Parts: sequence; C-alpha cells; structure tokens
Amino acid sequence: MILEVWSSPMSLRTVLIGPLYSVSYEGAVSLYVDIDEPDWGVMVESGGRERGFQSFAFQPEFGDPGAPGYGKFYTWTDSYDTDPATDFDAGPESRAAHHTVLLEWRAEDPTAVTYDVALPAS
Repeated sequence: MILEVWSSPMSLRTVLIGPLYSVSYEGAVSLYVDIDEPDWGVMVESGGRERGFQSFAFQPEFGDPGAPGYGKFYTWTDSYDTDPATDFDAGPESRAAHHTVLLEWRAEDPTAVTYDVALPAS
C-alpha cells in the first residue's frame, strides 16, 4: 500500500506478527506501529497457519484534514485474548484458541513517520 500523505511517499508492509513498517522510496525502513506491543492489549496470535496480523487498510480520508476518516486505519488480526464477549454465539462446545478482530486506529498526526499513540477501538 502506498500513501502520499507524508512529505515523501512511503509504502507500508507487515510481517504477520505485529509490526507495521513504513518504507520510503529511498529504501529507509521505519517501524510505524507494532500492534503486538503490550500497551495496545491486542495480543497477536501468530502461531500456526494463517494466523497473526493478517491485513491493514487506510480509510480513504486518512490524509484529509477535517474529514471524518482523517487519521483512521484498520488492522485485521488474530488475538489470543478470548476474554472479551463476542457478538456471535460460538456454541456450547466452543473452545476458541483465538479471536479474529478488526480494530480501528486513529493517528493524531497522519503525516508522522511513526504512529502517535492513540489506543485502537474494536
């Protein structure tokens, strides 16, 4: 994914275990955010097949000051935190090892090279 809200365009990449990196056109790599940091409480479950930090997307208005989607991006990940109540009935025999969650994040400054510490909303 390439965003051009920064002073120079960057591409973003993930390695499925939590970190999301920004990569400049010049090849400089920076950690944008690690969604598996304990402060976030996401608890990424990346063991096994097809688990972990699956995907991310930026709201189309991410870089549009004053727009409702300004600074918002989303992550789709597996979490081994199964304590929060679900909005579906998994049945009485369910022994969920993890939940797959969609989180909304909001950057205070979308032009910053690294995420600026606002907790995600589920």
